[in-house]
This record gives sequence, C-alpha cells and structure tokens, in this order.
Amino acid sequence: LQKILHVGEGNHFAAILEMTVDGVRTIIGEARYVVDDDSGVFEFGMSISDRWQRQGVGTALMANLECRAAALGATQMIGDTLRSNVEMIALARKSGFGFTATPGDWQQVRFVKSIHTAPQDIPCANWKRAAIEAMPRVSALI
Repeated sequence: LQKILHVGEGNHFAAILEMTVDGVRTIIGEARYVVDDDSGVFEFGMSISDRWQRQGVGTALMANLECRAAALGATQMIGDTLRSNVEMIALARKSGFGFTATPGDWQQVRFVKSIHTAPQDIPCANWKRAAIEAMPRVSALI
C-alpha cells in the first residue's frame, strides 16, 4: 500500500477506492495523476476492478478527479487508453471528454476536457481544503 500511495515527489498523486466486502477492506479502483504547473494539464490514468465496473464507480472517480484538477488549478484534463477499451471510452464520453489521436501511438486514443471551474466554485470542499494545505500556490488563487 505504501508503494501505491507514495507515487513520487511534487505534483504526482494517487487516489485509491476501497470497499468493505464481507468484512474485508478491498481496493476496487485507483487513479494516478500528475499536474504540470506550466501547461495547466492534469494527466491521469485510472483502473477499476472488473467486478465493480458498470456500477458507477468509474463515474464517481472521474468526478472526483475533475474536482481535484480544478482545485489544483488545472485548465485541462487528459488521458490515454487503448482504442479497444470500450468501457473507458464510454466513461470518458459520458463525462464530457472530446477525443483526439494519441501522439506517436496509433493504438491509443486521447480524451481531453477543458476545466472551466473557478477555484471558488469547486464543489468538493474537502478536496479543495486539502489541496490548499498541500500546494501553497492554490491558496493564492482563492
């Protein structure tokens, strides 16, 4: 768990989803993301356990990631997936992403979404508060 959660220095983060199943805490999904302060790009990857797909878990995680992106001052979210990953493509489409080619890899597709949320309008106050404490530059935006 320590290796999963401590993904690097600076603007590299991870989010873990867990459920209690039959009395046992079980990881059912994860997301990793990085924020490029210079470009304002929030790049992420996510994975949901097969058993928990198509039950709203991915949608909830995507909404959380968008909140995190806005709280960190990102202006754009991007992710790449294999063209054959119809589940991820459907989730990205449902979440309002547009699609383009992944530079240098014809087997993947890139999904892109602009973030227009002003920092003071971020709906997930808990993440906003944590972002302010973790990243002093965000507090200057609020």
